[in-house]
Amino acid sequence: MAVSNLQHFALAVPDPERGREFYQAAGLEAIDRGNQVAMRCVGRDQDQILLVEGPRRRLHHISFGATEAGLAAVARAAEAFGAVRRDAPNETALPGLWLEDPDGILVNVRLAEAAPSEGGPDARGEPARWQINTPGHYERRGRRGAIDRNAEVLPRRLGHVLQFTTDTVAKTKFYTNVLGMKLSDHVGDALAWFHCAGGSDHHVVAFGKSDRPGFHHASFEMANIDHIGVGA
Repeated sequence: MAVSNLQHFALAVPDPERGREFYQAAGLEAIDRGNQVAMRCVGRDQDQILLVEGPRRRLHHISFGATEAGLAAVARAAEAFGAVRRDAPNETALPGLWLEDPDGILVNVRLAEAAPSEGGPDARGEPARWQINTPGHYERRGRRGAIDRNAEVLPRRLGHVLQFTTDTVAKTKFYTNVLGMKLSDHVGDALAWFHCAGGSDHHVVAFGKSDRPGFHHASFEMANIDHIGVGA
């Protein structure tokens, strides 16, 4: 048993309001929670990003959901591995198990299921599946291929988070032995991608080797390739 889904990631930033503006421009909605701002995909009951005030920009923590059996298994594996356990930080006092990974990044594991992706048509009625014409298959008749340039495009769910790390091997051992995640692919010790046991996207976390740890990027699911372009 292991973690079963990616819940959210948290960023410490000097000015959470600037973060709010950026992610709202990208189509997420903001929820104020005292000293933090939670960002969610519209219509989806799950935090995807937490913004907390801090003196410098950094990855604050990453949170995973697990079943009761999975949470207990992670606790046992953490003890056997010798992982560092921490109290929940005051600024994000979430329940569950708090661990420190080899780079000193906090990892939260708690009882939680992934909220379902919206799927289906978006807010403007665009079809979920990208309708294209190929020889002998004409799914789009009598209308332009591109969506309206002013169409509202909304992210559906957090897909994955990629971190910089000084040691992909040490991170791999932690994420597989403690969290029970599975290695999807790797490029030597330069890059590694991981998925949740029992089935998930090709990867929900990934690591790229660098001279210091940190946040590289997060990826969100969109309805189709047009929505990616218009969103960008």
